Amino acid sequence: MIFILDENLAPSIALHLTEKGLPTKYVKDFGLLSAPDFSIFNLDFDNDLIIITHDLDFSQIHAFSGKN
Repeated sequence: MIFILDENLAPSIALHLTEKGLPTKYVKDFGLLSAPDFSIFNLDFDNDLIIITHDLDFSQIHAFSGKN
């Protein structure tokens, strides 16, 4: 399990969480800086990642995606 931080959070949080034993990447590490949220959602879903974000629209994207 790897956490991925959305761009609305400071990249330094990824380093801090990784130092605490929680492997964490930033969206830029996946080439998704400024990418649409549904692209980030699909990356997370397809690769068993957990997104950490302040965006409220990820729940809406999930609800309409048809994915469990």
